[in-house]
Amino acid sequence: MIKSIDLINWKTHRHSHMDFQKGVNVLIGIMGAGKSSVMDAISYALFGTFPILNQKRITTNNIIMNRPSLAEFSEVKLTFEIDGNIYLVTRKLNMNASSEARIEKNGAYLQTQPERVTEVIEQLLKLDYDTFSRAVYAHQNQLEYFLDLPKSERKRSIDQMLGLDNFSIAEENATSFINNTRSLISAEEQTIAKIDINALKLQISNLGEEHLTYSKNQSELYEKKVKIESEIKSLQQKLQKLKDENERKKSIDREIITIKAKVNSIEEELKKINISGLNATEIKDSLKEVENIERNEESNIIKLREIEKNLTKEITTLESDIRHLSEDVKKSEILKASVANKDLKSLENELKLLDETHNLKKADLISKRNEKKETEKWLVEIEKHTGSCPLCEQALDQKARSTIIEMRHALKDQLGAQIIAVEKEILLAEQRILKMRIDIEQIRKVVDRIKEYEGVEKKLIVLEEKKPQLIASNEEVLEKINKTESVLKTTRAKKEQLKSIIEKIERSNAYSEKLEEYKKLLLKKETEFKLILVDERAIYLNQEDITKNSTIFAEINSKINSNATYIKNIDAQLKEKNLEYKRIKDISSRIESRQNILNNMNRFKQALIETEASLRNNLVSAVNNIMYSLWPQLYPYSDYKGLRLYAKSDDYSLEANIIDGSNDTWVSIDSIASGGERSLSCLTMRIALSMVIVPNLKWIILDEPTHNIDSNGIEKIVNVFGNNLPKIVDQIFVITHDEAMRQIGGAAIYQLERNKALNGATEVSTI
Repeated sequence: MIKSIDLINWKTHRHSHMDFQKGVNVLIGIMGAGKSSVMDAISYALFGTFPILNQKRITTNNIIMNRPSLAEFSEVKLTFEIDGNIYLVTRKLNMNASSEARIEKNGAYLQTQPERVTEVIEQLLKLDYDTFSRAVYAHQNQLEYFLDLPKSERKRSIDQMLGLDNFSIAEENATSFINNTRSLISAEEQTIAKIDINALKLQISNLGEEHLTYSKNQSELYEKKVKIESEIKSLQQKLQKLKDENERKKSIDREIITIKAKVNSIEEELKKINISGLNATEIKDSLKEVENIERNEESNIIKLREIEKNLTKEITTLESDIRHLSEDVKKSEILKASVANKDLKSLENELKLLDETHNLKKADLISKRNEKKETEKWLVEIEKHTGSCPLCEQALDQKARSTIIEMRHALKDQLGAQIIAVEKEILLAEQRILKMRIDIEQIRKVVDRIKEYEGVEKKLIVLEEKKPQLIASNEEVLEKINKTESVLKTTRAKKEQLKSIIEKIERSNAYSEKLEEYKKLLLKKETEFKLILVDERAIYLNQEDITKNSTIFAEINSKINSNATYIKNIDAQLKEKNLEYKRIKDISSRIESRQNILNNMNRFKQALIETEASLRNNLVSAVNNIMYSLWPQLYPYSDYKGLRLYAKSDDYSLEANIIDGSNDTWVSIDSIASGGERSLSCLTMRIALSMVIVPNLKWIILDEPTHNIDSNGIEKIVNVFGNNLPKIVDQIFVITHDEAMRQIGGAAIYQLERNKALNGATEVSTI
């Protein structure tokens, strides 16, 4: 069951939320109010498309709201329930960007890719978009669509709705395949008829015998080639061995010269290094002592520098504190000077007196205003009465009355002048009071700030006394660092001197060891040189034998290459003839195979025709059974007993059962029905088709189902929607502008309104 939907920037809906109930849900409003867009949104949320988008009559950017202003995105959220689980699917369209989607089950994410979300929903509903659009969603003004089509189009449309169109497509494809196969068989039979197969076999046999003769000769040549090649290889190996020995002797001679040069060089270096009288052990002991002294002095410097660092930091902090305190002292003196001649208590007393005087003035102003109002009121009354006083009701002559009126006008003018004067005095007093209050507040703030600086002079004196002591301590530490660094410099110089002597001794020892190694190597190389005996004449004779055999090898190789070219030519001819023979055999085999396929395809085509006819009869029978039970509930009159869908070879006819005298006949709806009867018949057929296509039908969406139906028919539909249809279908959505649909019993009514003149967004209210 669909529980609710949220639309954000979806066409004319800026932001709408609708909760749906089980049973009938009626969306009512004038044309263009946004009713159908709600159903389009339901279809889009479930399957990522809806009819006019699927037909590419609009683009995804057209779905995003563009009035009263253009939005950057559009979003639809649909909540539905299956088997006690709550699912929330959200799809978002971004302007000129890819769409987004996700589905949740009981608050947990299942998928976040648009295609995967659609797959999950199809598995849950056991329904895809194609079936949904055919069986569930009757789009606006489409109930009578099939009646207005030409008969061939009508047959195709209803077959498509029943899912039979695939049989027609398969039959057309089978016929096309059969015709193409027959053409291929005929063309290949003509190809075989043009070829002499016996002559082709004789050519293949002659070429095979010639190939055998040349191949035997080629084998004999290869044996000779291998033998002579082996002899050449043996001579080359012998020659290479002699050359290698000769090269080794020359190499050893060069090595002997090099080793002698190195021996002489090392002996010269040892003469230059004079280490007589030097004891390596004593020098190393001295080096260790010097290194210990160096480490101690380095450690002392690190400690002294840490002390110096801390003292420097402390002096810097002290100087900063002194600077800040000095500034605070100056600020305190400036503040004290700013309030030196001002007595806060006197100003507060003066303000109090001004307030009291001001309050008296305001009271006086109120009194004068009241007196003026009374005078104006009295003047109005006396001007109404011509013969008596309005207060004492005594008789007044015209002169007395004029005198009194003149006196009262004078009093009124006098009070007006006094009020203006008092108002000016009050305004001046208020300005003075405000200024005085500001001055008092500023003085109070200054006094509070002066208190914040109390004691800074004493702190400044203490810090200034401490500063010279810290500076003196720092200078003392710097002097110790200088002395220690001087000692360390001397120690390091001595250390480098000792290390240089040790390195000289070690270098001399290394030269001595290297000299002994080279003398031993020289003796070994001189012995090897004497043992190598090389015969230059043997190298020359061996080279001559290789040249003779190479000439014979080249002659044999030339013959082999010539034979190989001829054999290759024979192979090419054989290959060509064999391929031609194989092609003929393949064509014959293919003709036989295609003939078998053709026979099977003819049987398959006949099976398709028979299956389609049988399935059509079963589906139409099921539709007619449902219409038979629905029609009496929907049709308010008795002139048509029933309704049926009649399948012809090339068309479908929607027919009504009428009684003409004693005859019970079926007549086409087109020939007898009014516009309303046509619509009611199509509605009955639509519901029946939906129940056949989706046996476990849970939803049905009907867009303007009362089109052309009279008041009695509408009354019947209202009754069926309220009482009968909810027993068959769990949830019904009715989109209508017909106010009569408000009367459906138990239905949830949603009023959709939009100010089209102002390009306003759709507003949804529940009735």
